[in-house]
Amino acid sequence: MNIYREKEIRRRRVKIIIWSVVALVAGVCAYYYFCCLNRPGDKERLSERSVGDIRVGTVNIDGFRFLSSPDLTAEFLLKCARDNELDLLVVQEYMSFRGMDRLDFQNMFKDDYPYIHIEGEHALISKMPLLTHRSVTFADKDDRFMLYRLEDYDCDTLNFVAVHLHTTGLFTLERTPMQKDGESIKVVINTLRATAALRRAQARMVRECVDTLRGPVIVAGDFNSVPGSKVGHIVKGRDLVDSFRESGHGKGSTYRQMKDILRIDYILHGDGLRSTATVIPDDYISDHRAVVTNLRKTR
Repeated sequence: MNIYREKEIRRRRVKIIIWSVVALVAGVCAYYYFCCLNRPGDKERLSERSVGDIRVGTVNIDGFRFLSSPDLTAEFLLKCARDNELDLLVVQEYMSFRGMDRLDFQNMFKDDYPYIHIEGEHALISKMPLLTHRSVTFADKDDRFMLYRLEDYDCDTLNFVAVHLHTTGLFTLERTPMQKDGESIKVVINTLRATAALRRAQARMVRECVDTLRGPVIVAGDFNSVPGSKVGHIVKGRDLVDSFRESGHGKGSTYRQMKDILRIDYILHGDGLRSTATVIPDDYISDHRAVVTNLRKTR
């Protein structure tokens, strides 16, 4: 009698575990759907702006290698900036792979954007005066993020943080053949764990710098993390707002690989600013799509 009872208890436990896992997966999928994929119709361009609004954009340019030449990529990038009337654009992976000559890049953008700063993998293109800039190297590797101070159209100081957190390696892992012995699956799991831990450490460094800033703050760039992730929560803290969650349209995908469902590029803003419209144009510039938002000062 006891043996049958023990077997029945085991079956119930197994059922509870299975249904708990199913519920967890369903909950994660539902959360991601509602916070990223379930959006009203896509908008290709930002709508009208008010006086004093700030148009901000961010894009991972993938080392200018997505199109046939760096010059063509830069032309498409400039067109995207003009179409959306951007005041400020930050680029990640500027020098990766083949890159682009800095002087050629500056000559192409200087008529529209007189303030240009290129350092490492980051490039800032701005219509607003650049007051100061500082790079901060992550403790674990040679990557860095940038801290900029700009003067907006009301002569107020604006803090801008440009970030590119460590890659997930998903594109490489997507091509990894899965062996029957499960070794490849272990490699995938271990790689994702290691890169996730690295991004969390980098996110904490970014957050520590944000906490030292005074005045309006914008944090933008490639987080290599999906909405709701620990990395995003660390960077956002309690005072930053995800512009796409606030005013976005469309499914929200910013990364063309991995079945085109991932949103890993963000524009966050702090107190004193409000996003009135955010779009993700489908411009063919990189393996990432740009994110552009219209920010309005609330005080």
